[in-house]
Amino acid sequence: MPYASVSKFRRGIFLLALCAGASGVSLSASAQSKLPKCTQENISQQCFGVVTAPDGNRYIGEMKGGKANGKGALIFTDGKKYEGQFRDGAPNGKGTITHPDGESYTGGFKDGKKSGQGKLVAADGKIYVGQFEGDVPHGKGAVTMPDGKKFSGNFVDGELAVKPKAGGAAQSEQKGPRDGLPPCDVSMAKPWKRCVGGLKFPNGDVYAGEFRDGKATGRGAITFVSGGRYVGEFRDGVRHGKGTFTIANGESYSGEFVNGRIIGKGAYTFPDGKKYVGEFRDGRPHGKGILTLPNGASYRGEFQNGEPDGQGTMRSPDGQSLTGLFKAGKYQAQ
Repeated sequence: MPYASVSKFRRGIFLLALCAGASGVSLSASAQSKLPKCTQENISQQCFGVVTAPDGNRYIGEMKGGKANGKGALIFTDGKKYEGQFRDGAPNGKGTITHPDGESYTGGFKDGKKSGQGKLVAADGKIYVGQFEGDVPHGKGAVTMPDGKKFSGNFVDGELAVKPKAGGAAQSEQKGPRDGLPPCDVSMAKPWKRCVGGLKFPNGDVYAGEFRDGKATGRGAITFVSGGRYVGEFRDGVRHGKGTFTIANGESYSGEFVNGRIIGKGAYTFPDGKKYVGEFRDGRPHGKGILTLPNGASYRGEFQNGEPDGQGTMRSPDGQSLTGLFKAGKYQAQ
């Protein structure tokens, strides 16, 4: 079960001489009609052209002196798109850039980098509105987290320099250190390295706990929109280690996880009252274990792929027992 990690924001998106693309990006018809098409004869004047760079990036828009100057659109081979103002071949002025993962920025640019007032929407749902410098939040700004909590203050090189005061709107999010870990900063420019914080995913799932290098790692809890909940250990964004997973219908598992899967020793309780304690593989009883039914019947022995298979002993509610070889859940007569 993959969990999204905290998103990195791009630095130095583009410093270009002249490259770009027209596919999927359009300028107004008036912009095209007012300017002549670029030719060798008028290249030093303001004109309208389409250029494809050797790396496949393409530009369509206004040009002067062989460089993008004026309004234009740029599309990269990796799916990024920019539309806005250019000067001397680089984004300068107002523009919008979008990324394939859903991240977007609208605002000022200077020499190809975010600068001035702008709005940055992260792929994980965080929103920053405020001042930028050198491609990162710098100056006064505010962050809105996916769960609606807000942080505002002065940003320096992408990090919130003035922390929210006690009792402020952000106090509930900035929980105190746990096991010596500091609370995660609400930086819009860097992944959470080693801290305690919370994150709401686009699908509505909510994680609260420890982070390392931008991923859920350590102790934490995730609540699913379906009603399920997992509390325990994580590694690299997935359930790994010991934990308890509870489903809305009453099913629950408490035990070991490996890379998000139920593997190892644990206990599983079913909605109808059955309970299995023992070894698991890929979410099924596999190995040695004990299955107990609500009426008192039980099986103790070997399992394969969720069924009694191998040597074992079955006991009825009245105390009678049957010991021997089982195959696919059935006793094999000697």
